[in-house]
Order: sequence, then structure tokens, then C-alpha cells
Amino acid sequence: LLAAHVSRHGTLTEWLDAARAFNWILDTVPPGSRVVMRGLREGSDALAIARAYAPHVTIEPEATVLFADIDGSYFATRSHAMRKAIARARRVARDAGVELLELHDPQLIVERFLELNRDRFGEESRFTAAETETFVREAMPPLLRQGSVAAYALMKADTILAIDIVLLTADTLAPWNGGFRADASVFSPGRLLFTAEVEQALAKGKRRFDLLRGAHAYKVPWSTGSETLQRAEIVTR
Repeated sequence: LLAAHVSRHGTLTEWLDAARAFNWILDTVPPGSRVVMRGLREGSDALAIARAYAPHVTIEPEATVLFADIDGSYFATRSHAMRKAIARARRVARDAGVELLELHDPQLIVERFLELNRDRFGEESRFTAAETETFVREAMPPLLRQGSVAAYALMKADTILAIDIVLLTADTLAPWNGGFRADASVFSPGRLLFTAEVEQALAKGKRRFDLLRGAHAYKVPWSTGSETLQRAEIVTR
């Protein structure tokens, strides 16, 4: 959580709060414990805090993330095939009466997210286990209310066909996780949601569309760059 929520450009107060939280963890666990921080970005406060424990910390590359630096010319810089696919998906959705909306009811968002993620991924869903479902039910509503998380959905009348949860910082929008009904695949929900999310990011003054961990093939056409996440491990004394 520390790695995921400490801003790349946090204020001094945020940096100190994060450092205090990390010190509390180190003071609380028994000596000889391994404290691991994952998904740390270069330039983040979390990585700076980890490096402050040198030489008692081991830091190594962990994974690659793709991102897009976005401005008003973003879509014009995408391939002709991608722009054509977006236009077609929007036309099919419009003709079927499917629209994209931002959802605001935390309880509705949680229930539909869990339902549609399981519909999409079946037994491979990360949210079939009781502990991960509990995490979503407890953590997501306050994050939605404070504006750190938002939810976008494809809807036909009152039916939610697809949902995507995004993370928000001062300058970034990042699609985190979602799902869709099997009969919604004809509408290319991922393409429609990503397109709308980039547009919303620009409208909100964001300058980065962060595709998060994993250089999956479907992310590549949306990206303009990549960076390496770091893993830090400290053994308490």
C-alpha cells in the first residue's frame, strides 16, 4: 500500500507521513523479519525512503510498466489501425444503445466490480478468495469517496455490461482492474474504456495514462514509454 499510494511528487507532509508509517512497520515486526516493498517507481517517495536505509536494504529491478504521456495530440499520434478500431467500436456501441458513464455509488461499484471481474476471469480472478474480496469491500469505498479511485462503466439502459476501476493522482490516471459480461465482448469494452479514460484524464488536467505493471501486448499500442519498477527488501535488526 505504501508503494502504491505514495505520490511521485508528494508534499513534505506526505513524505514525512509515509516515512513515519514505514518506521512504525520496522519497529513493530520482530528482529530478523524481511520487510518487502514492491512496485517502487524511480522518483517516488517510497523508493527514496527505502534507499535511506542503505546499506541495510537490497534494491533490485522487478517489473516493467508501460505508460503514455498524453496531451491534446495523443490520439493523432496513434496508429491508423488503432484509430479506425476505436471509431468502429464506438459506432457499434452507439448503434446498440450502449453508453459510457462514470459511476459514483460506492456500494454499486464494489458489487458490480466483483461480479464482472469474476464473470470475465472465472477461477483466475484474483477476487474469488475471501481475503481479497474483503480488501475490496473495505478499501474501495473510502478511496472512491476521497477521489483516489474512480469507476467507469459501459451501460445499456440500467444494465452495467463492463466496468473499469482507475487510480488517480495529481497528474496521472491509471486503469487498475475491471471486468465485463461475456455478451459485452462484441463492443470491445477494453478499447472503449481506455479511450474514454484517456479523454477523461485530459479533461481533468492529467498528463499521464499509466498502464501499470506488465508489458502485455494489448497495452503496447496505447503506450509512449516504459519504466522499471524496483523491489526493496530490508531485514530488521
